[in-house]
Amino acid sequence: MPDPAQVQLEGDQSVIVERSFAAPRASVWAAFTNPDVLGQWLLGPPGWDMLECSIDLCVGGGYRWRWRHGDTGEEFGFTGTYSEVQIGARLVDTQSFDQGTHALPAGGAMQNSVVFEDDGNGTRVVTCIRYPDVATRDMVMGQGMATGMETSYARLDHVLATSGAALPKETDAGLPKEKRPGAAKRRGVL
Repeated sequence: MPDPAQVQLEGDQSVIVERSFAAPRASVWAAFTNPDVLGQWLLGPPGWDMLECSIDLCVGGGYRWRWRHGDTGEEFGFTGTYSEVQIGARLVDTQSFDQGTHALPAGGAMQNSVVFEDDGNGTRVVTCIRYPDVATRDMVMGQGMATGMETSYARLDHVLATSGAALPKETDAGLPKEKRPGAAKRRGVL
């Protein structure tokens, strides 16, 4: 079982989260970018269910994730737009918090980068989250972000161990929509 996520504050606005997974990089990448797989593990603390998980994995594309707490009915979510997609290696996005019925304030947009690296035993994922200001960063950290991330990552360990071989190894995601296989046919050109 990999060590828990290492969380460090960097400067006044950023948080760096490093975590290793005992799985090949292609499988970890798929778990972060395939909505069917992401919805199995990105749940945070117990009691939350993912209601929506949609991803358009290309530069200019984006994602929408939404959760509901089973006991309280509270809802919140995130939306994001990708500015960089390097298949199997790196994601960069701008993310906004949708507070829904959750008590946390919405705050400004965050800049995220996620790097996937082979580490000899599997895959190391390094996430950098840059908040709009120190107050927002400190508020999110105070709400248990690090614990929630590790809870989700522990679920991901289980997903990778039980279905890792079944995860897709290659994808056309990340290519501009018009360059994806079959794109011309889908547009009715062929």
